[in-house]
Amino acid sequence: MDLKFLAIQESSLKGDAVSSSNAVGYWQFKEPVANEFGLRVDRQVDERRHIFRSSQGAANYFKKANEDFDNYIYAVIAYYEGLTGAIPYTNPDYYGKRKMIVDENLHWYVMKAIAHKLAYKDALGMDHTPRVWLEPAVVERGTSLSDLSNKHSIEAGVLLEYNPWILDERRLPSTPFTYYIPRFDAPYPG
Repeated sequence: MDLKFLAIQESSLKGDAVSSSNAVGYWQFKEPVANEFGLRVDRQVDERRHIFRSSQGAANYFKKANEDFDNYIYAVIAYYEGLTGAIPYTNPDYYGKRKMIVDENLHWYVMKAIAHKLAYKDALGMDHTPRVWLEPAVVERGTSLSDLSNKHSIEAGVLLEYNPWILDERRLPSTPFTYYIPRFDAPYPG
């Protein structure tokens, strides 16, 4: 559950975030790693910008890293440094351990992740209704952006704003896909 705070650290929860090293999306994947973990990146679609699909990719990355190190702290380091790049920052004595000493020698990225968790954990438990919420919907192939826009009575530009993973507004994916409908006035079901 603590790993969800890394999306705040990585992108400030902005799907269209791009780093100076060309990492993209909520979880800041570079294209080769995104492809390795099952995300589609092409001229039409960039699933690094899709909150659900990129979160699945990140979860798979953390699962793989935890299998390698048998330690989620080291999996977090691997997320930043890469699986082999993390090795110099690990201590094999802690592989497989559920407790470890956290001191000033721990990788800065993990310390920052802990700080993000501490800063934002209470906000997640607050009882509030969001200004806008996103309703997932599945679209079959052959649907156009104007079809979606008309179906939900939303301007195409607004639909694209809340679905930043759609890169080519003229040609939507030819396979079924999940998109998000922003709901501004409808009661929040959550």
